[in-house]
Amino acid sequence: MVNAPLQILQCAREKSYALIQGIPGLLYPQTRPLTPMDHQRLTGPNPGPFDLQFPATVRPADTHGGNGLQRVDSLDALKEYLAGSKARDHVLATFVDYRSKDGYFRKMRIVLIDGEPFLCHLAISDHWVVHYQTAGMDKSEAKRAEEARLMQNFDAEFVPRFRGPLGALAKALQLDYVTVDCAELPDGRLLVFEVDSRGLIHASDPLDLYPYKPAAMQRAFNAFEAMLQRRLR
Repeated sequence: MVNAPLQILQCAREKSYALIQGIPGLLYPQTRPLTPMDHQRLTGPNPGPFDLQFPATVRPADTHGGNGLQRVDSLDALKEYLAGSKARDHVLATFVDYRSKDGYFRKMRIVLIDGEPFLCHLAISDHWVVHYQTAGMDKSEAKRAEEARLMQNFDAEFVPRFRGPLGALAKALQLDYVTVDCAELPDGRLLVFEVDSRGLIHASDPLDLYPYKPAAMQRAFNAFEAMLQRRLR
């Protein structure tokens, strides 16, 4: 069996925050669920004391891909969002500005296979909600060249700096396969956005634009197959 079912539950944002936020070298933004009772307190005439930090991001619970995700800069903005949302439960997280010096936002997808890290993509965008499909990687030779360099030097340069934090993350989650969406911060820490036992990794991008990807992805595929073989022994 790959990924024990009870451990998969640790990927829920508020649970993974509780596991990860104390690991040196990693930053997981303060994350908390917002229940219907919380909604009533926040949107009522007297919300009372509530431990909130702004700016923050809010989204419907159990959503991915940026669906319903919005930045809110004040309690009034949060109230307005909740009043217009059809979802029952939400997740609130402190917003961390992770822009690089050039003004771009960079997000990596790393997969941990039996605790070993493999880089699956680097997305570079001018918007803080970064998705590989909408980051314009296909339209920028410079962005693809940066991704290629990171992939080629990942084991020699990136892994030695973050082996400790990523190893501690893998030990905390106890998952055989898990993707980590993250960004490197100027202070040297790794900002973790999400961990996901179902995160997609692939080598289906067109070779004329991404000739460097098959070799990098094949290393991850080989590691996954080797893990399965070990499970069969």
